[in-house]
Amino acid sequence: MSLPEGQVRRLRVSLVDLAARAGVSPGTVSHVLNGNAAARIAPATQERIRRAAEEMGYRPNIFARSLLGKQTKTLGLMIVGLENPFFVGIAKAVERAVRETGYQMTLYSTLTEPGGYLEFQNSSSWPVDGMFIWSRNEIDLTRCLGAQAQTFPIVYLGYEGSSALDYAAFDLYGGARTAMEYLVARGYRKIACVRPEGAAGGPPTESRARVYVEVCNEAGLPLQYVPLKSRVSGLLAGFRAGLVLGELPASERPEAMFCYNDAIATGICQGVRRAGLRVPEDIGVTGFDGIEIGQCLDVPLTTVLSPPQPLAAVGILCRRLSGDHEAPPEGFVIPTTLIIGKTTR
Repeated sequence: MSLPEGQVRRLRVSLVDLAARAGVSPGTVSHVLNGNAAARIAPATQERIRRAAEEMGYRPNIFARSLLGKQTKTLGLMIVGLENPFFVGIAKAVERAVRETGYQMTLYSTLTEPGGYLEFQNSSSWPVDGMFIWSRNEIDLTRCLGAQAQTFPIVYLGYEGSSALDYAAFDLYGGARTAMEYLVARGYRKIACVRPEGAAGGPPTESRARVYVEVCNEAGLPLQYVPLKSRVSGLLAGFRAGLVLGELPASERPEAMFCYNDAIATGICQGVRRAGLRVPEDIGVTGFDGIEIGQCLDVPLTTVLSPPQPLAAVGILCRRLSGDHEAPPEGFVIPTTLIIGKTTR
């Protein structure tokens, strides 16, 4: 297929092309661009190679470098579906922090249940130097990383890991307890928990689910769960749940909703209002995450802010990449803050 007049097809410049342009061997080019001082390449030759690389727009092939066992200067982020704005914020924050260290980032987003990463199960080699993984640390990484899972530098995000893992986690337990105790202190006696079922919401022992049961038992309150028709914890699932709540008789309706995340909480606010109820006069709503959309509602959301602070995770991974392999695993917990909005009385 011919290109329109005035346009030139840009092909990737290879190491061989660059060597021909500089009048040296491909091996000499490789030594110079990889900073191999032991090769003793004349300064004038080094300058000629670098100038040719700049003029030709040469970029190293990170896949080829990884096959040769060399650093790619690229870090990977494996994260759950990006339909939730919270995870988009996490990805942006991690990428920003990664770039400040001189690395670049490659994003791997799962399309299956959060934390499963089943679509990557045939990937036994990754063209990255290390990986951030959003996970409850209950997945079998050998399914997607193969033997690399035992030696590959990995930092887990979001949830506290075991003592044998590097992780940067949010204080989910502390944040959830603060929110639940706030609802009880505000006089709510019928508090329902809204969370996705199955892998999307995690096991019953997940911090937010555990806190809900603990605080209700401590306060002598009944347990009530609002089922979601979707296993994905997004806006639409919350909206549909809100519509169902609006159809319940007042005697059966919860007074307040303790939501797994802000996406669900925002959807519920819109759903119950569409059904003719008022927030917070008829029903109170709390979220978890602190995403921007929750503060842009007509009635700003009461929520637990989980600030995307990836610097700790990036620091841990960079220390591993710099050769600090023998140091004990590091765990860092990011504090959460209760933001009192207008969706609770």
